[in-house]
Amino acid sequence: MSTPRKVKTTFYAQVKPKFGRRYDTVQGYIDCVDSIQVTTITQKKPVRPQSGCHVVKLTIQLSEGVFMPLMPAAIIDIPDSAILANDTIEVEAVDENDGKVAEYLAASLRGK
Repeated sequence: MSTPRKVKTTFYAQVKPKFGRRYDTVQGYIDCVDSIQVTTITQKKPVRPQSGCHVVKLTIQLSEGVFMPLMPAAIIDIPDSAILANDTIEVEAVDENDGKVAEYLAASLRGK
């Protein structure tokens, strides 16, 4: 079986923090970021981000196989140290079953 070709794209997500409060045993109630919301995704870097938003540049690389009738999903955790150092985070998805299940599904979807 030949190695699937990989394709990639870069896009920009504008994310806005949603603030909440939590209780700290030392400081009492403190304001904190409770969650984030993606407000806009664009192909080009926005000239003027929306008020209160931060722009995050994302590049994804996918195998041609993801365009088969399956829905891939990923959660990417970016640590504070990478943000402060302005590092590029590389993430590689690894099949826990050494690819055997994924290869079987791909072959059965292709009708082989």
